[in-house]
Amino acid sequence: MCTLNPIQFQILPILASFIFAMLLGSVWFGPLFGKAWMAEVGYTKEDIDKKDCKPVMFLMLLLSIISLFALAAILSFTAAKTVPDALIVAVVIGLGICATGAATNAVYENRSLKYIAITQGYNILNLSVAAIIITLWK
Repeated sequence: MCTLNPIQFQILPILASFIFAMLLGSVWFGPLFGKAWMAEVGYTKEDIDKKDCKPVMFLMLLLSIISLFALAAILSFTAAKTVPDALIVAVVIGLGICATGAATNAVYENRSLKYIAITQGYNILNLSVAAIIITLWK
C-alpha cells in the first residue's frame, strides 16, 4: 500500500527557486547556449529584439510557478529530506517525465538532438537545484 505524506508548502523556497530559475535561464539561454539555441529555433538577435516578450515572459512566469508548486508537492509527498532525496525526485521528474515528453514532441517537430539537449538540460538542472532549495529550506 502506498501512503503519501500531506502536502506542506513553504512560499519562500518556491520564490527562491523561481528567482534561481530566472537567473539560470538568463545565463543558459544567454552567454552559455543562446547562440546555439537561436540557431536551432531559427531566430536571430534582431527577431528577439523586435518581439514583444511581455506575454511570453508572463506565461513563463506562471508556468514556472505552477511547476515549482508541483515539485514542492511531490517532494512533500515523498518526504524528501536530503540532497540525494531531492536529486532523485528531480531527475526522475526531469529526465523520466519532462525530458522524454519534450523530446517526443521535438522529434515530431523535426528538432535536433542539440535543441533537445539545450532545452532539457536547462529543465533538468533547474528542477535539480529547485528540489535541493525546497528540500533543505528550513
